[in-house]
Amino acid sequence: MPYAAHFNRWVKADSRALDDVSARLAESKTDQTQVSGGNVLMLLALSCVVSSLSQWLAAMLPASAYFSTTAWTVALVTLAGIAGAVTPLRRVGGADVVATVLLNLMIALIASRASFSELLEAPVYILAGGCILLTHGVIMVIAAKLFRLDLFTCGLASLANIGGVASAPVLAASYSKALIPVGVLMAMLGYIVGTAGGLAVGKVLSLIAGA
Repeated sequence: MPYAAHFNRWVKADSRALDDVSARLAESKTDQTQVSGGNVLMLLALSCVVSSLSQWLAAMLPASAYFSTTAWTVALVTLAGIAGAVTPLRRVGGADVVATVLLNLMIALIASRASFSELLEAPVYILAGGCILLTHGVIMVIAAKLFRLDLFTCGLASLANIGGVASAPVLAASYSKALIPVGVLMAMLGYIVGTAGGLAVGKVLSLIAGA
């Protein structure tokens, strides 16, 4: 983040707490074992098992418009990751490498399903989306100025609500790889709050249109 320092000075944000957290998380990696092929294979196998079990459990949990089966899957995987972070698994070398590779694969998978063939057929929606993003950006800047929020916090909160798990960890990694878990957790919170808030706004708009 080349302009983070300038932005933080402009909003008078104090990023020392964030820097301290990043430093402590980075220091916690010093007790990890060396990266080896066996560790990488074990982590890959474990990630596949956790993913399969999470999908299986999510299919049995109650789903609704506010919390879908996919959201349950992401929540269960996240909880499993948090649980693993407080066990001896955190000392296994290569976890960050495997996590980075799998995150990039997930982003590539999401991008592969995107279709740009109909974009030109809906210019109004593109314009509306641009206006929404512009409004969102202005509100974030105003909030940063009022509450003295640093650029990392604003950017991560923004992407957590817009891009979710696919983009928030990437931004967190650009600041410090040790903050990737923070990006995942904020993205999960963005899923929950954003979905409920979006449905609530849609309901209000439908009531207004009906009136």
